[in-house]
Amino acid sequence: QQQQQQQQQQQQQQQQQQQHLLPHTLQIQHFAAYFVPLIMDEILVFPYADGNDYVIAACWGYYAVMLAFALLIYPIRSRLRCVDVQFFSLDRPEDRPHTLRWMTSQVIIGDGILVFFKWYFRFVLGSELATSLVFIPTIIVGVGDGLAEPVGITWGKHKYKTRSLSCDGKQYTRSYEGSATVFITGVVCCAVFYTSFFNWHQWLVSLVVIPPAMTLAEAVSPHTWDTPLMMIIGCSLILGICYIP
Repeated sequence: QQQQQQQQQQQQQQQQQQQHLLPHTLQIQHFAAYFVPLIMDEILVFPYADGNDYVIAACWGYYAVMLAFALLIYPIRSRLRCVDVQFFSLDRPEDRPHTLRWMTSQVIIGDGILVFFKWYFRFVLGSELATSLVFIPTIIVGVGDGLAEPVGITWGKHKYKTRSLSCDGKQYTRSYEGSATVFITGVVCCAVFYTSFFNWHQWLVSLVVIPPAMTLAEAVSPHTWDTPLMMIIGCSLILGICYIP
C-alpha cells in the first residue's frame, strides 16, 4: 500500500510538472508555426517572377507546417511515442476534444493572412523593406500572446472571462496581467522595427495605435482562436499606416 501511495504521489507530481510546462510548450509550437516560414523566407531569397510565384512558394512553406500538425492525429500518435509526446505538449485539458481542430484552423487562417499581406507589401507597395513589418503582429502573437498565459497563471490576480468557438457555453479565464504582456510586447516590437517604416510619422502612429489595438483583439477574441483576429487587425493597421505621408 505504501508503494502504491508513493507511486500515486509521483504520478501526481509528474502531472503537475507537465501541466506547469504545458503553456510554454504549446506557445512555442504555436509561435514556430508562424515564425519559421517567415524567417526562412527572409533567409532563402528566390528570384520570384511575379506575385503568383511568391504566393505559391509561401503556401508550400506553410503546407509543410500543416503536414507536421497532420502527424498528430490519433492513428499516428497512438503508434509513435515521439509524436504522442509532441501532441501532449500542446493538448491542454480545457481544449479537449477540440485541440487539433482549434490549433490547425487558426494556423491556416493566420498563415493565409500573412501570405496575403507579405504579397501586398512586396508586389503592390513595391517595398522589400516593408515586408518585414508583418513580423510585428507575428511577434506580438507569438511572444506577447504566448507569454500572456504563463504570466496570467503565475501572477494574474485580475481575471475576466471569454468564450470559445464551440457552442457549449463554456467560459475560459484570462487576466489583465496577461493582456498587459501583449501590450508591452507590442510597444517593444513597434519600437524595434523603426527602420522598416517609410517615415517617422508612420512609426509614431504605429507605436500609439498597434499595441492597444492588438491587446484589445486578444482580450475579446474567442479562446484558442485569438491569432486570426490579432493577425488581421495588426496587419490591416500596418497597411493603413504605410499610406500615411
